[in-house]
Amino acid sequence: MYALKYRLPLHLIVFTEPRYFPNDVGRQKIISSVTNNISGILHETDPGLIVENISITSGSELENFLNQKHKGFGLFVPASGAVQPWMIKAAESFEGIGILAAYEPGLLDRETAYRLLEANAAPAAADVYSVIKRQGKPVALSLEISDILDLLQIIQTADRMKKAVILLAGVTEDWVISSCRSFEKIKEKTGMDFIGVTLEELYRIYESITDEDAKQISNKWIENAKEIIEPKKQDILAASRLAVAIYQLVRKYNGDGIAIACFTLLRELGTTSCIALSMLNDSRDFIGACEGDMDSAVTLFMMKALTDKPSWMANPMLEKNDVLRLSHCTSPLLLEGKPLPYILRNHHESGVGVSPEALIEEGIPVTITRIGNNLSSLSVSTGITLDTPPTPTCRTQLRIKPDSMSSFIDNLLGCHQIVTFGNWERQLTEVGKLLGLKVLK
Repeated sequence: MYALKYRLPLHLIVFTEPRYFPNDVGRQKIISSVTNNISGILHETDPGLIVENISITSGSELENFLNQKHKGFGLFVPASGAVQPWMIKAAESFEGIGILAAYEPGLLDRETAYRLLEANAAPAAADVYSVIKRQGKPVALSLEISDILDLLQIIQTADRMKKAVILLAGVTEDWVISSCRSFEKIKEKTGMDFIGVTLEELYRIYESITDEDAKQISNKWIENAKEIIEPKKQDILAASRLAVAIYQLVRKYNGDGIAIACFTLLRELGTTSCIALSMLNDSRDFIGACEGDMDSAVTLFMMKALTDKPSWMANPMLEKNDVLRLSHCTSPLLLEGKPLPYILRNHHESGVGVSPEALIEEGIPVTITRIGNNLSSLSVSTGITLDTPPTPTCRTQLRIKPDSMSSFIDNLLGCHQIVTFGNWERQLTEVGKLLGLKVLK
């Protein structure tokens, strides 16, 4: 198990051909100015970045760099012309490359930036970008560090998925007919490992959890609820015991999350996993999918690795005037980045256990996505949240005005959609390409 927020090391490399800076002191001054300014901005933008500063000014320095077998992401700053062969060779070490056009004043002071421009840094940047792009490696050319860091996060997402371990507790519920049921197919397409465990193993852990073990979780749900309608205190305690058991099961297998056959469970155990899955998705390090839907588990994991935000798995329903309603009983509470008010209800279909009814504001941009079609495609839609008067369906409900309802319907990949606050269309498009998925939008 890894922390879900995964960081590739970033190598900030300044390339300088001495013919443009024949004075050793002047050349080193330029390199130091570029390195100090850009690494400072990187750490200010994201204090958690792992940055290594490197300069390459000769073939021997390039050879020494290559012998060290660096891995991760390369942030290249050409400070002069005639460095293109070095940059292309250095790029072979990395999973992705950002090329920073530092010759335009902004990141650097005007004098330093124009010194790079005078030394032909601009054609070097354009030349190398075109060749790396032609080779098919992820690459970005930009004046903005934010664009480079977006590419880094995209590459980290695909790389983090290869290290993921997700449990499938029970089997995918029969009616989830759109979901992939092959661990091997998921491994082939995403690198993610799924481990099958029985619900009986979870039940044994659940029976070992005492009320005292679960009291802290139960009390928190009760104390923070805006209202409690159907559930009794003992119902909330039982669901909290199950939450403790699910966490223990995931940790037992060093997992990053779980997809659980929750309807089978509630019939056999008499409680629900809704608040457990809500808590997993609110956490920084885990995800939880219901109904044993492995496509949704893969998508939930991808979105958390990409955005570092919780996402919500929900059923789509069409309404008049090109409005989409989403609903499900497992909503996380931190969708907006701050705790949502919620009401504690029982589970909609069964009347059993406990489910959170999260109350979500209108006017918030959202992205709706799903990996599906036997792990071959990725659907991406965007929209904005609307006022949501309740209807007789799952507990948390949210109306959305999609930017294109016709595109959403044309690209629909299953009965569950993954909702994340914010517009992630551009980043998801690139993640889809890295995973070899057909991006539908």
